[in-house]
Amino acid sequence: MTRPKFLSRYIRPFYMDLMKMNFVEKSEDHTNVMALQLKELGNELSDAQLSDILNDTWRLSKVGAWMIGIGNRTNLKNDLEKYLLITPSDYSEHILINLYFLDKQRAGLTILEFIERQTKYFNSKEEHIELV
Repeated sequence: MTRPKFLSRYIRPFYMDLMKMNFVEKSEDHTNVMALQLKELGNELSDAQLSDILNDTWRLSKVGAWMIGIGNRTNLKNDLEKYLLITPSDYSEHILINLYFLDKQRAGLTILEFIERQTKYFNSKEEHIELV
């Protein structure tokens, strides 16, 4: 499958709803249909393909993480955790949420470790974020 066809089938229908979790503003029916489609399409992809899109551009990464989480692809949990090791991680809610879907108990610790790493990173910078 060519990249344009791949993007058209697996990515474009979803990434805008997944950005900043825009789907929470949609109807429950819309969200349920989207989740079902993500699961079904994700099941068409191999673990290697899902891992590749998870580590691609932000659009692909968003969709890949949700396909992994909603599809209960527990064997790709480590791929989600590795993604969180990127510092700084400008966007990662898609990883955190889907990691929680896969392993609620372990995800709590992983999320806390992620927050600590991010905090240390930002505190080490000369320019600090000031809260107003």
